[in-house]
Amino acid sequence: MNAKDLLAAKYSHVTQRLASKVASDIHQSLDAEVVRQLADAWAKDVNLSGEAWSLAGYLAAWRKRAIATSTGLTVAGFTCLGLTSFTDNPIHRLITANGAIGCWVLARQQRRTVDETEPVLGTLSRIQAAQSAMTLTQMWQKQPTVTQQAITVEDTPSTLPEALPLFDWNQLRDCDRFPHFLICGGTGSGKTYTTERIVKFLGGDVTVITTKALAEQWQGLKVIGKGRNFDAIALALAGLLQEMQRRMQDLDANHAPKIVVLDEFPSITANIESATDIVTTLIREAREAKIRLFILSQGRQVKTLKLEGQSDLRENLTDILLGQFASDRAKELVGRKQAQPALLDWCRSQSRPILVADEPALLSQIN
Repeated sequence: MNAKDLLAAKYSHVTQRLASKVASDIHQSLDAEVVRQLADAWAKDVNLSGEAWSLAGYLAAWRKRAIATSTGLTVAGFTCLGLTSFTDNPIHRLITANGAIGCWVLARQQRRTVDETEPVLGTLSRIQAAQSAMTLTQMWQKQPTVTQQAITVEDTPSTLPEALPLFDWNQLRDCDRFPHFLICGGTGSGKTYTTERIVKFLGGDVTVITTKALAEQWQGLKVIGKGRNFDAIALALAGLLQEMQRRMQDLDANHAPKIVVLDEFPSITANIESATDIVTTLIREAREAKIRLFILSQGRQVKTLKLEGQSDLRENLTDILLGQFASDRAKELVGRKQAQPALLDWCRSQSRPILVADEPALLSQIN
């Protein structure tokens, strides 16, 4: 082969290497673009983004180990190189020199793979950010603040079929017909806000017994028991029983109506041994003494209320059902043919339906 052919072969080899390098760069660019598009699509699909958490954690841990390995191999390479100066044996020097080269090559490979994971981890971080934002949004929706509850409870369309008249809140002023109330709703359904609106509408002497309350709740009302002060709650319940007995001794007197709100009722009965007996007595007898109870609970059953074996007490409690409890009750009534199908349709059309004594009600109509 002449010099011309050798030169052509050399440049041909260089050209092939250059072409391979360009092809590799293009391939990586295309991969990066595909990954970017995948990230954008994934970020919009939160159902898939949950998988990113475990994958990102694995890649981050693997990348950390790869960096540590690369650093270790680099140090080992320099160590091997240093050992060559301490031996005159050519075989030993060859071994240590090759060892140094081998360590550096492996370190470079580790570093290269670390660099390749950078865009992937960046992609996954965007996916995780989308997932976190969605999680916070869902938490916000599931656990509304008092202000949110006020907005969503009030924001109820007033359109009703003519055969379904709205409940007139003024009826609640009749203590004989509506002596006591059970307000049922799930977490975040607006039990506190709804009850506060009703008791302020009825007016008079109002005492709230609760184990916890935010600063914006029960404003302007007497509150007992905040901070899980069960001693104060026990004293308040005992005093309430004594007041009922005192009023019962003179029923002809014109006693002013008294309203007592029992919030977190299951927690109270679970921590105060006498609470169940006192509340049971009040439900049975306090009507004549013009003492009215508003019991807040997440269940309608006597077992939930810690009143097992006394189901007759439910007759003295008027149900105010919120949210899903209202829809479930409407479905039950329609199934028994005790209500028109329009009642269930109305409940399902509301974001937060309210039933008072099995009648549809709008909190916005409380004046």
